[in-house]
Amino acid sequence: MSLMEQNAGDTFQTIGPSNEVSDSPSDDARLLIDQEIARLEDAIRQEIARLEDAIRALKFRRNKLSPISCLPPELLSRIFSFIENQDPILNGYEWIQFSQVSSHWRLVALNSPTLWTNIPLAGPLRVEEMLRRSKMANLTVKGTFRNRHNNFFPRKLLGLMHHVEEIDIASATWPMQYWISELPQEAPQLHTLRIRCIRLSSDYHISFVIPDNVLSETPQLRRLELEGGGFDWDSRVLSGLTHLTLRNAPIDTRPSTTQFLNALQRMPALKYLDYDDSFSHTSSDATSSTISVDLVHLQFLRLSSRESHVSNILQRVTFPSSIQLKLSCKVVEGAELSVLPSLLSRKYFGVEASGENCFCVRSLAISYCERSLKFEAWAEGTEGNFSQLRQARPRFELTLLRAGKKPSARNIYQHVCGAIPLHLLSMLHLETHDFISVETLATTLGELPQVRWMHVSGPTTTRHILEALSLERLEHQEILSAYHQVFFPALQALLLEGVEFGHATSFNQLQDCLIDRCERQVALQSLILKRCFSDLDERKLDLLREIVVDVIWDGVYQSPKLGWSVCLDSGRATRA
Repeated sequence: MSLMEQNAGDTFQTIGPSNEVSDSPSDDARLLIDQEIARLEDAIRQEIARLEDAIRALKFRRNKLSPISCLPPELLSRIFSFIENQDPILNGYEWIQFSQVSSHWRLVALNSPTLWTNIPLAGPLRVEEMLRRSKMANLTVKGTFRNRHNNFFPRKLLGLMHHVEEIDIASATWPMQYWISELPQEAPQLHTLRIRCIRLSSDYHISFVIPDNVLSETPQLRRLELEGGGFDWDSRVLSGLTHLTLRNAPIDTRPSTTQFLNALQRMPALKYLDYDDSFSHTSSDATSSTISVDLVHLQFLRLSSRESHVSNILQRVTFPSSIQLKLSCKVVEGAELSVLPSLLSRKYFGVEASGENCFCVRSLAISYCERSLKFEAWAEGTEGNFSQLRQARPRFELTLLRAGKKPSARNIYQHVCGAIPLHLLSMLHLETHDFISVETLATTLGELPQVRWMHVSGPTTTRHILEALSLERLEHQEILSAYHQVFFPALQALLLEGVEFGHATSFNQLQDCLIDRCERQVALQSLILKRCFSDLDERKLDLLREIVVDVIWDGVYQSPKLGWSVCLDSGRATRA
């Protein structure tokens, strides 16, 4: 008999039927009944609680049999850290949910201080709780402020700066300079300092300056990234840096070329340098400077400024030829641009380049847009898949802003192509090459002996390429071999994208070019047509297949007037 049944029987005997029958119980009897009911309900609740505890214990024993429950707390905490390392600013605080799976997981999470060291500046209460759980471990402080109301740096956090190893702040409000000035002088554990100004509009811009007495004692600082900010170029914080990024510095903090070179001399371990438009425009000491800097550990170099500033820096800095080089130069209208290509030829591609492995260009992309020339070069060559190659950053990238009108851009084009070693080039991507003549295109790139795959974008560029492919090399007429009398002699595959058949390029011109290549014994093996304009159908494709072995068309053509793309296979039209 259960406990509840026994209690119910005893109660029945106690208040069992009376010899005297009454229409209503007395007050004493009613009180006794209420007390007994309360006692029974309490007994039932206790029994339910006991059974729930027993069920919970059984579930706990069952869960202990699963493989993940057999992991030691240290390993489980390590797994949690991979989830926590995701940026909380982007992903919210979903990562905290793993601490709510079970009491064991929550206990492990609360006893793992490193899980609570990523302090988001999103509210005083949250910051207080994260600091409490971090238990004095090294901290990472992150915050993004887009208005004045949430722009704060807690006083308590300022008092714990000796435990902070990373600061990552982005702000769009003017009090930014105030809290930067509140930072202490010493931060012995600080490894990364990243401060960015957010521009909410083109006419709204804020800036900041790190004072001399702020974070001047940071022996562990290795990464400094400032956007919209500046500092004293004689500061001791630069001596141990391995990564330096500086973009859009305030004009009054921009260094001269000599100051910049002196600062580089104090950073011998530098591996990453990204310097964007932050030179003093009034600097006149560049050409007279005799300083030379040897950055033997440099792996990435990005410079963006006037062409004269970039040339002066490259002339005085030595770096391994294996680095990833990205240059963006503003060219003076009408300039010939002969110094920069000569420097690249000697110091990056040529005999003065340091390092055992010289950069051999096997893939090259050249584009011209809004009077700006862009060159991208890779050491790899994945024939037939230029889009896959573009997923990897080019090892060399040169953008010439305001390259000028077509005659000036043509001269710059020839200088740069002459500076890059292209004798091993196998892949070539050309886009918007209407600024150069067919003869210039043929003599600059057409004589390369190993170009086997070419990707051409744009209607005018396609017309120029087809003319260059059919152009005869007059200087080799005395040679009997027809192979040497054509440009791009090794070309096997041609991809045409965005061709406007019937306007800039006629279908007959394409057909005649292919026939001419066949007659000269340098026939194409593959022809790919992508997103072409109208005037293309299966009948014309059959004519091309009689000349080229492999002809591929994506079935998509565009309307130049309406801006629509139509896929013939699906019959659907979409906005181009």
